[in-house]
Amino acid sequence: MKLIEFLLGLTACSSIIGLFSKIDSIEGERGFLDSLGKYTLPIFCMHTIFAAGLRSVLLKIGISDLFLHCILGIVIRFVGPI
Repeated sequence: MKLIEFLLGLTACSSIIGLFSKIDSIEGERGFLDSLGKYTLPIFCMHTIFAAGLRSVLLKIGISDLFLHCILGIVIRFVGPI
């Protein structure tokens, strides 16, 4: 069972790498990967700041519900940096 899961994961990763290799080889699509790479690091760095800030604010105002923290944390991690 674990071998099947591993092979499925390996296939999915290979497919994604192959897709981006194909997009990268197309002449007109180079701008897509350049713009994606340009904003990846700032978004990665800022998502932690937004998530920690939101958690601090929620705890300061007395909201300690785990479900609410998770949902709002996931939303702010994507929406905040963008």
